[in-house]
Amino acid sequence: MKHGSGTQPDSDADVAQRLRFLVASTFLSSKKLLDGPLRGLAETDVVTCSELAELRQLLPACDFVHFDCHGDQSLTDPAQGGVQMSDGVLRVFDVSTMRVAGEFAGLAACKTAVGGTELLDEAITLSAALHDAGFRHVIGTLWNLSESVAQDAFVDLYNRLVGDDGRFDPSEAARALADAVDRLRAQGADLHSWASLIHIGP
Repeated sequence: MKHGSGTQPDSDADVAQRLRFLVASTFLSSKKLLDGPLRGLAETDVVTCSELAELRQLLPACDFVHFDCHGDQSLTDPAQGGVQMSDGVLRVFDVSTMRVAGEFAGLAACKTAVGGTELLDEAITLSAALHDAGFRHVIGTLWNLSESVAQDAFVDLYNRLVGDDGRFDPSEAARALADAVDRLRAQGADLHSWASLIHIGP
């Protein structure tokens, strides 16, 4: 499903220049992002999906992606960990075969930066796989993340990354995540909830 934002393109050249923000979600809570910070994006098409085949098709062509769904990791076979879409799992192994030129991936899902117990010196995680595939900035989780904390953190984060000109600029993703975490702490969130969120990238 496509949610247009900004002005409509007038030509094929305009279409080629527009960016794409993919929201891969199985939760109703993603509406808070779509109606909030992502609503005002300029020169960017916001596209949503909930099914695995569509996600696999759209992911390599998107500039930014946000996952809002269940996640899990197999500690004995971390390449089988991933995020649960409505009809299947996007696994670490699947992403490891992709090549993208995206700038940002946000993972509001559990255990997306958790590796396995067998190869402790190798980061076989969904977050690392997305980064290796080509997403310059990735935000993942080290353990379970509550839906309410995920909502608050990512709404805060995207409010910071969407500029006054309507452009999504992930270059300050690490700083924006730190500020979002600071606000969660100031609101009294316990350590286990906010310390799960990490940034991978420059």
